[in-house]
Amino acid sequence: MTAAKKHYNPAGRLHSILLTARSGPANEPIKASFKRAFQAVDDGELFRKLGMTMELSDEVKRLILQQPSLDHDEHLSWYPRIRNFLALNLAKEQYPLLGEDLKALRFCSLEIEKHKQENEIPEADLRELLAEIESLSNTTLGCSIDKQLKLWLLDRLNAIRRAVQDYAIRGSEGITEAVVASYPVFSAAISESGDSTIDSGVRNFLKKSWEIMKNARTAHECFLFMKDVAALFHNNPLLPR
Repeated sequence: MTAAKKHYNPAGRLHSILLTARSGPANEPIKASFKRAFQAVDDGELFRKLGMTMELSDEVKRLILQQPSLDHDEHLSWYPRIRNFLALNLAKEQYPLLGEDLKALRFCSLEIEKHKQENEIPEADLRELLAEIESLSNTTLGCSIDKQLKLWLLDRLNAIRRAVQDYAIRGSEGITEAVVASYPVFSAAISESGDSTIDSGVRNFLKKSWEIMKNARTAHECFLFMKDVAALFHNNPLLPR
């Protein structure tokens, strides 16, 4: 397992997205710059990720407002311009954000980092997790389990795949939510499928996802994560140890 490299947070992710979009050629249309920043394959993916980025800006604002010692007007001076830009301005040819906006957003990242630390998941680990998802999806497609259970399992694996692909926006929280939301289907796959390849495939995937995610979360968040899993599984041996 590759060691996590650094701490980052919602403001840091938003700053990185905007900086990447801004760093293209001077004559690059804004829509194209965000498509590049998001690595979006089509307009549908572009606008889905753009909506998530607007939610990310709202999350940054909420986290800053939770710190009473900060000058909220100063730290959130970027918010109206960036929020409106993300909502309305993709058709414009020029990138209207000011360097001061990105600088203020960077200050927000430094402040949030004092209270909300999250280790970055290395790119190699994300690729490994995607490979595990692909492997379990192929196993599921090739097995002879109940048709409805197969569809549920493939749907949840697709949701986790999307969360991994959205990592640059939502971070490890998005992946954690997708994995935890899938536990009832994973549990049913093990207890009802009667297929040993599905049983071992699901267990291997959960073991790998737990190994990766525990390096990205704080100790408190790991405790809450395991509490959620325990509530779903009780003493089920599927529970990562």
